[in-house]
Order: sequence, then structure tokens, then C-alpha cells
Amino acid sequence: MWICVSNDFELRNVLIKILNSASNPIGENFNNLDIEQLQIHLRNTFHGQKFLLVLDDVWNEDRARWDELKEIIDVGVERSKILVTTRSHKVAAIMHTKSSNSYLLGCLSEKDSLSLFVKYAFEDGDEMKHPQLLKIGEEIVNKCGGLPLAVKTVGSSLFSRVDEKEWESVRDNEIWNLKQNEKDILPALKLSYDQLPSYLKPCFASFSLFPEDTFLFSSQVCMLWGALGFLPPPKAGESMIDVATQLLHELWSRSFLSEYEDHGGECRFKLHDLVIELAVYIAKGKFEIIKNHNPKSYKNAHHLTFAANNLLDQTLLPRSLRSITFPRGANNEVFLNTLVSRCKFLRVLNLDFSEYASLPRCIGKLKHLRSLSLLENENLTELPDSICKLQNLQSLILNGCIKLQKLPEGLGNLISLRHLFITTKQPVFPEKEVASLTSLEQLGFY
Repeated sequence: MWICVSNDFELRNVLIKILNSASNPIGENFNNLDIEQLQIHLRNTFHGQKFLLVLDDVWNEDRARWDELKEIIDVGVERSKILVTTRSHKVAAIMHTKSSNSYLLGCLSEKDSLSLFVKYAFEDGDEMKHPQLLKIGEEIVNKCGGLPLAVKTVGSSLFSRVDEKEWESVRDNEIWNLKQNEKDILPALKLSYDQLPSYLKPCFASFSLFPEDTFLFSSQVCMLWGALGFLPPPKAGESMIDVATQLLHELWSRSFLSEYEDHGGECRFKLHDLVIELAVYIAKGKFEIIKNHNPKSYKNAHHLTFAANNLLDQTLLPRSLRSITFPRGANNEVFLNTLVSRCKFLRVLNLDFSEYASLPRCIGKLKHLRSLSLLENENLTELPDSICKLQNLQSLILNGCIKLQKLPEGLGNLISLRHLFITTKQPVFPEKEVASLTSLEQLGFY
């Protein structure tokens, strides 16, 4: 018996699915029976029978519900088996028993992915007639990351098409540009997202701002999530990094993170292309990466990232902006001045790898600012002392600022500061001021 459980683990519905999947020679209708009647039918069906029951795509994380079902179907028949598939490590742990084994399934190999792709993209044997299409198909398959649903979706969309330009268009576009059907890759991944608890959903949406195939670190994510208010308060003895690491571990357990490595206090991971694309889909309208100047796409955005050094007209900046990441090499002082004076609710200002020699003095008026990052800003020579008025600031990132003459005066006033990374030419370190930062979790010199 093989039943697709999905997110419906209501006992009565699961029992009906099992009975409908079992041998039913007289075609009996179980839909109108109550739970007690269903139990009797199920035990009569299983009596003296050796069975294999597959519970496919399980999302239930309530152990009591699983125990309730297990008690009903455990009829003591030797060598009977229950096979569970899930994308959640937590579900696997809940449904695990002393006598059972868990298997972590890998992705398809390149060879098997291509074989599956050919099956859906070509009539039997036709791939040999179109060697150039097959070559493009190999490149498309590489973008699918060994995920069968992705391979099937893309292959099916190209079936019976022989125009190379159409294949190249698919190869060069993201998978979400393809027309999606209800059971294809977008709904399948979105189901995983829908199962997330509410506190993880904004964290997941923020993945839309991160690059593909790049290692990310828990401390890096912690600074963003903490600044945006996504992290719950730490328990006694915990740091904010501990809290962020716990959330990341939960996302990993739900198979959203790849190449996850826990190094004790710090973890690193990558985001698969399709995970980022799902995050972009979820976050659309709130988290936006600016690739072209289309004001409609970001007029209500709370979070902006510029993909290239093409800063938009400063008059188009949404006043409700919460975070902004400048492009590498940015040096538009008018834009920066307008941003600081216009966007009063800004929480994150990321100026990594920019070319500003100084910052506007009015930056001290951004009373909601939680994170200010100037990583590798090699032209920066000074910082206004008004930065030290930012009593909500949690992260100040100055490593790689090789021309910075001195730190701003009044660092001790940054009572919320948790992360401080410094590169400066200042000969004397302000020990007393830094020592008064009682919230500090990380202090680094570079």
C-alpha cells in the first residue's frame, strides 16, 4: 500500500487512504465510516497478512498523532514493514523506532539526471537526431542540481520543441520563468515553505538577497536577522549567534540548506539555486534585487539590494525602506545623502566594497539603524562621531578599511553593539570605551 500523506495527517483521513490503497475486491466505500469502524476494517484487512505500507511525503511533526496511527496498524504480523519518506529531518526523528533505520537520500547523478531529462524532453530515441539540443540539454540539467522534479519540469516544457533558440532561452533563464503546473517544482518547494513556523518565514524570505553557490556563515546571517528583528530573544546563557544557529539548523533539518557544516559556535552552508528562487518568489515586493530601473517593482519594498553599480534616482527611494545593500564600487554621494535623510526607518546599511571617503554626518539621526557595514571600503578615511548616537546599533563592520585614520569618538555610547570588527590606523585603541560595551559578543581586529 502506497499513500501520499503530504500535510494531511488527520487520523481518519490517513486510515481511509490506507484502506483505499489496500485490496478492496467489493469496492467498499470507507468515506462515511467513523474512526472506530475504520480501525475494525483495517485490522480485518491486515489480519494474517504480511504487508508493506509506504507513507509518502510526511510532514506531521506531532509525535502523538504518529503514535496513535502506529498503535492501530501494529497488528503483530512478522516481517511487515512501514516505509516513510519525508523532507524533514524532524519528522524522520519522530517516526524513527529502535528497530528502524533512516536513510538520507542524495540527489541524482549527472548521468541519471540527463537520462530522466531525455525521457521527458524527447520522443524515444529522438535525442540522437538532435545532438545540438542534447548538448544544450546537458547544460540545463546541470542547473537542476540533481533534483528530479526540476529535471522533469524543465524536460517536459521542452518536449517536441526543436528550435535551438527556445532551448537556449530556457537554459539562460531561471526555472521560475517557466510555466508552472500544480504538481511541478514550484508548488513542491512551496509546500516545504508553507510548513515553516511563522518565525522562520521572514528568515527564509531574506535568503532572496543572498548569492547562489556561495558559503554563508551563521554570524553573517545573525547580523542581518538580528538587525531586522527576525530573531527571538536569547534565553539565559545564550548569545544571538546561538539563536541564529538554532534557526539555521531548523532550516537545514527541513532540507533548505545544502553543504551544511557545524563547526561548533559557527556553521556555514550554501543555498541551492532553486531555494533562492523560491525565496525570491515568496519575498517579491518586499525584498527586491534591483537589476533595472522599474519603480513599480520596488515602490513598496522594505529591502533593496543593487546587483550592479547603477544607483537609481534618489527621489524613487521608498521611505519605508528597512535595509539596503549598495553595489560594489558605489561612490554616489548625493544618493547616499538622500538615503540617510529620507529613509528614517532604515535598520541595515550595507556599504561593503564601496568607495566612499566619508559618511554623512546626519547618519546619527537614523535612530532605528541596527547594522552598518563598511567591509573592505578602502577609500574610507574618516567616520563622523555622530555614529556613536546610534544606540540601537548592533553591528559595526570596519574590517578592511585600511585608510581609516581613527575610530569615531564615543564608542561607549553604542550600548546595543554586539559585533565590532575593526581595521584602522589609529595608534591607541580606546580600551575603556570598548570595555563598557556590555552587549558585545564579537570583537575582531584585522
